[in-house]
Amino acid sequence: MRDIGHDTMKKSPYIAQEFKELGSFIVDAFYVVNVLVQLSISIPLNGYYCFICICVRLILRSFISAVKILKARSDYLTVLELYDEISLVIISTDDFLSYSAFINVINGMAGLFWSTFTLVFVLEDDYKSWVCLSAAVFLYSCLLLMVLIPASTANQAAEDAKDVVISLPGWFPQHYKKLKIYVRKNFKQRKLNFTLWKIYTINKSLLISTLGTLVTYGFLVGTLGTIQNTQDVEIKT
Repeated sequence: MRDIGHDTMKKSPYIAQEFKELGSFIVDAFYVVNVLVQLSISIPLNGYYCFICICVRLILRSFISAVKILKARSDYLTVLELYDEISLVIISTDDFLSYSAFINVINGMAGLFWSTFTLVFVLEDDYKSWVCLSAAVFLYSCLLLMVLIPASTANQAAEDAKDVVISLPGWFPQHYKKLKIYVRKNFKQRKLNFTLWKIYTINKSLLISTLGTLVTYGFLVGTLGTIQNTQDVEIKT
């Protein structure tokens, strides 16, 4: 894209010769600033989201381990109180971060698609552009995985913790009916998931489908571009 901008600038009859060098510098500056702005926004947000997901996963794993001790003490009230507090924190966290996670995933997918498509189908023999685009592919892949992988592992830990609480009445037969009613009323329908703007629950299957979508659309657009170029060549000949 930068080279196309330079070529357009050099070949344009509407720009004076003495300003074409300045125009090329402005094009380079635009792309540099664009990349820096994206990085300055995406990296802190994705890093923060990744950190939160890791903390939630560790808390849930600690809760699951603590439940074993509390069961031995027949202290089911503490189990319910802890799970209630943890679940409310997860719900409020997702309410706060789900939209930004959605935007970051869309940004990562768009950047990964653009850089990979350009690298595979558009780029010619240009070593500098190849290095830059390869770095862009790596960067956007990292930004995308920084959201999807920690969130999917945190959601898996949340499911495991919920299963432990749902099975709690079976561990206390003397309070089975009371616990079953309480758990079903308060926790059965409570969803503890990190989501993308409350639309998609982040899990491992979403990661695979995201990568599959990028590959599918990449080959589709690349094939259409090849057909269009072939038709243009036939028309010219």
